[in-house]
Amino acid sequence: MHNQRDQIARRLRALREDAAIETDEIEKRTGIAREDYLRYEDGSLDVPMGRVAQLAACFGVDEAVLLTGGDAHAHRFHVTRKGRGPVIARRAEYHYEALGVGFAGKKMDPFVVTVEPDSPPPILHTHSGQEFNYVLHGHLQFRIGGQTLTLGPGDSVYFDASQAHSMQALMDRPATFLAIVAD
Repeated sequence: MHNQRDQIARRLRALREDAAIETDEIEKRTGIAREDYLRYEDGSLDVPMGRVAQLAACFGVDEAVLLTGGDAHAHRFHVTRKGRGPVIARRAEYHYEALGVGFAGKKMDPFVVTVEPDSPPPILHTHSGQEFNYVLHGHLQFRIGGQTLTLGPGDSVYFDASQAHSMQALMDRPATFLAIVAD
């Protein structure tokens, strides 16, 4: 996990240096506080998934460049076989499988996310755009904008992602959900 954070940090630094963009300009373009960006770039802070698209757009690259070091090439369709999407192992409590990394010019980012039980209290995150989450297995406690929801298999929630949000597995079992993030 930490190795992946370091890889993303190196890619961010290289993109910024290559584009010759100052961190103040990144803050202006993305709304990400300069201090947070610098922590992303030095690897001391995980880049929330919702911020990946903002940073990729700021540097004029596809999210795949930040997440995998590769580039998206598909323009008509992209197939991700079950269990074969790139794994974004960023935090012990969340396991992301990216489902659309190979499609160029995406307007949304789909993930299968597994939340492990007995994880530390979830950190609330915000990002631009909207998010849709559909529970596949297990039970989750969602915190969104000061509200607490309990969702089980087949339940879904669509929300404004600028609202502080987090999710936590319940009943001592992992929970899996489909997450679609769109700007």
